[in-house]
Amino acid sequence: MEKESVVTVNKEELLSKLNSEKEAELKAAEASRLQKEAEEKRQIELERQMVAAEAKAKAELEARLQREAEQQAEAERERLAAEAKAKAAEVLRLQKEANIKQAEETIKSANATEVAVAETNTKQQQIPQATDEASKDMNALVNATSGTKETQEVLMKQLSEKIAAKQKDLDDLKEENDLSEQGIYLDPKPFKSLTAENQALETLKDEIDKTLEEQKVKIIELETIYLKRKKKIKDKEDPVNAFYLETLERLKSEQAQIITAKRDLIMNLEQIKEATDFERKRRIRRAAYDNQQDRFNKDKAALARIKKFTDESPVQLQEDDFDFGEEQTKNIQIIKNVLNEEPGYYIVIAVHNSVEKRDEFVTKVVASGEKNVNFFFDVKTNKYFIYYEKFNAISEAKNALEEKGSKPYNGKMSLVKIDN
Repeated sequence: MEKESVVTVNKEELLSKLNSEKEAELKAAEASRLQKEAEEKRQIELERQMVAAEAKAKAELEARLQREAEQQAEAERERLAAEAKAKAAEVLRLQKEANIKQAEETIKSANATEVAVAETNTKQQQIPQATDEASKDMNALVNATSGTKETQEVLMKQLSEKIAAKQKDLDDLKEENDLSEQGIYLDPKPFKSLTAENQALETLKDEIDKTLEEQKVKIIELETIYLKRKKKIKDKEDPVNAFYLETLERLKSEQAQIITAKRDLIMNLEQIKEATDFERKRRIRRAAYDNQQDRFNKDKAALARIKKFTDESPVQLQEDDFDFGEEQTKNIQIIKNVLNEEPGYYIVIAVHNSVEKRDEFVTKVVASGEKNVNFFFDVKTNKYFIYYEKFNAISEAKNALEEKGSKPYNGKMSLVKIDN
């Protein structure tokens, strides 16, 4: 009996020990499982943090590159504007110098004319009396040249006034352009009809040339008669011959002054025309830039609306559902001076020349799950180029083109280089 009791006790102790060991094993296994689970969570968290850090670094890099590109573009715009402004200032300086010179020459010419007229009037009152036919003919020719001279002076004054008016128009246009670049906008003055103005100037020049030719003929006739009379009357002290010799020299000098004054006015006019053409183009370029900027803002607003209000299609779209627009060549197309776009290689997926077709295509791309779709406008061809990838290196762009995959909107991919 006593022996059986001892055996029973040993069994209970053994069972208790086994249970304790099993419980310890279970606890150890649970602890190991929890530790492993914690380690896995830690690794997942580390990977998540690394991915987040890489994404943040990439976003910061892209933002920095974007800022640098914008700064470079702005610097380039400022440089071009400064060059244009400097060129316009130089043209204006040359014009002002020419105007000052012309004004001085005009005053000088006017003074000389007044003196010459006064001297002529005085001397005409002192014309030596002569009854021979040659003297009478010379006197008639001198009177005729006086009338032509007065006509020349009237026409030259009209030409000078018209050129001064064109200078005033140029100064106003340049001021408008300069203020516009500084952000100060004036109501633009309408362009005048250059055809009408130029026709009036050409008519004036022709009339002046006509009087110059008429005066030249009279001077030749006067000189011919004078030389014939001089052969007949060889007295060096003859007052009639001396008078008409001096008159001939004066008429030739006045004729030369008119020719020089006309030449200077025409040179000034050509400078004004060149500067006006430059300022007109400058104004047109400014208006074109404003129009392009307005188009860009509207296009980006349309793109934002499409992305915001387009849901992903419940049915997968097929390539036949997309209108890719104009067929593109396999060669790299180069497009210059695209507003607000960075230089680089763009993977273009469609080309359209209408806003409606563009928006329809972009909407389907967004509905297919591609949220990075974008587009730019080429002013030269008047077309929209739709893309969703851009690369700085041509090798990267070509690799992306070769590995286009099976996305339905990638069926007509082409490569475009923007070179600003």
